[in-house]
Amino acid sequence: MLRHKDESRSSVPYASAPRLCGQLVVEPGHERWGRNNFMATLYDRAPGDRRVLADLFQVRIGPVDYRAMVLHGVEEEFQRRGKTRFVHWQAWAVELLDLPLRLVRMRERGEPRGKEVCAADAGLPGTLIVDHHLRGRPDMRAVFCDGDKVEEIARLHKVRLVRMAEQGIVLVGAEDLRGARDRVPRWFKQAWWLKPRALELEHQNVWMNETDDEEEPLQALTS
Repeated sequence: MLRHKDESRSSVPYASAPRLCGQLVVEPGHERWGRNNFMATLYDRAPGDRRVLADLFQVRIGPVDYRAMVLHGVEEEFQRRGKTRFVHWQAWAVELLDLPLRLVRMRERGEPRGKEVCAADAGLPGTLIVDHHLRGRPDMRAVFCDGDKVEEIARLHKVRLVRMAEQGIVLVGAEDLRGARDRVPRWFKQAWWLKPRALELEHQNVWMNETDDEEEPLQALTS
């Protein structure tokens, strides 16, 4: 956890920051947090135990490099036996352990490829990098490169994290498919399924559903 009661832990080195170990799940959040919001829950991995270790609400993706994925959001704190509720900004640095990830594009020129097709696609191995597209703006850009970070395989703009579980990570956004002679971008909706290395083909399942606001990244780029 990178913040404590809204205060940044920037003075604390990443390696020595407080850590929790468990299974992370990102899924649609409760409507009380707003329309089309997402929440992250860290569960204890102990056999037969589904105890919640931490929750993060209104989750949005931050920078991702070879070490970790940063998630931003808010956390709740209850005092006086649950009678007093506080909300604080929080950020998690999530270590990506099951590498390399394998990229499966879930759309072809904006059109869904279908669950069966995506599940059967082994994907391309590589490294995920997410950073700010323009300094000082909140928009995030994802780049998927080969293992040596030399050749760019794919790029996604206006990135949003919509799912994370044992089956992998799903990012949605928009991609530019302009031709060699095009002078202006040609934006299409796109979704990436980033499969972990250990995911067996017979157990693959696309659990991502379309979200009502999936048009937003495309509209923001073309407006």
